[in-house]
Amino acid sequence: MPSPITLSRFVFLAFLASHGCVFGYDEVGDNHRVVHGSIRGTNAAMVKPVKPMITKLVHPVAGNELVHIQRKISSGESYKDMKDGIHDRRLEVWTQRGFDIDGEAAADGFGSSVSVSYDGRIIAIGAPLNDAGVVNVNNNRGHVRVYSWNNTNYVQRGADINGEAANDRFGTSVSISYDGNTFAAGAPRNNGIAINNTNTGHVRVFTWNNSHYVQRGSDIDGEADFDFSGTSISISGDGLVLAIGAPSNDGNGTNSGHVRVYIWNGTAHVQRGIDIDGEAANDLFGTSVSLSYAGDVLAVGAPFNDPGGNNNRGHVRVFTWNNSHYVQRGSDIDGVAHP
Repeated sequence: MPSPITLSRFVFLAFLASHGCVFGYDEVGDNHRVVHGSIRGTNAAMVKPVKPMITKLVHPVAGNELVHIQRKISSGESYKDMKDGIHDRRLEVWTQRGFDIDGEAAADGFGSSVSVSYDGRIIAIGAPLNDAGVVNVNNNRGHVRVYSWNNTNYVQRGADINGEAANDRFGTSVSISYDGNTFAAGAPRNNGIAINNTNTGHVRVFTWNNSHYVQRGSDIDGEADFDFSGTSISISGDGLVLAIGAPSNDGNGTNSGHVRVYIWNGTAHVQRGIDIDGEAANDLFGTSVSLSYAGDVLAVGAPFNDPGGNNNRGHVRVFTWNNSHYVQRGSDIDGVAHP
């Protein structure tokens, strides 16, 4: 338990008339403990710095309005408030919520990919080596399961979502939207639509219809054989923009890799801008991707890039949408060289 502390006379107050709340804060010098109280209204609030060293925001749980408390604050400072009490962040521990979520069968690889909604209540989990219930027939077809928190445990939401064919490894990557009602899953070893294609990879997008997840639009196939498209994916907060990594694409040399971004237009997923190719052969650009909430900023990893002649040092590039295509923002972010 945190040790009691004495309030100083420098207690900072803010009044939010629309909710009838008065908030007070005080803290000890180590910046790890804070006293919070409210005269009336809600007893919970979040505190965020918005302008380093001058402003702190109090965001009441009831409503989205912001009130300002003027105080010197360091960027990145954070608190967790207890009801009219003190909470020492250094004493916080992570506790498991609910029971373990176990895979269906041995060697499924359940948990190879996971993605959680903003509030932590919905989670998508990939098992790319699952056999879709038929051993040695649908070997490594893969599946995804989605779970929802019922305030006691995580329970499955809808049925299993199985890959299309044997050895697809569907569920190698998953990414879920802000509210958990849309998610994408990658099957990098899928063979696409052509009979003779091999490991082009594809991605499928699903939406929740209040009873199960149904596919939205058609499969999003990779460009060429052995692209392994869908190795990495990232979906925007609203579920409309989707980035897909194909690290073995040869657009700028063998295994240079590329990323394609798609947007849902109400009927189909259409490519947004042009292919974003890796810098050089064997970079495996697109091994990892991450989109911002709005889908207008994209980060891509190339773990085998060789900046400065350092083999496999790796780098990351960040791109922003300029209403016609994604352009690089800033310089490459290179990995640290080997000693």
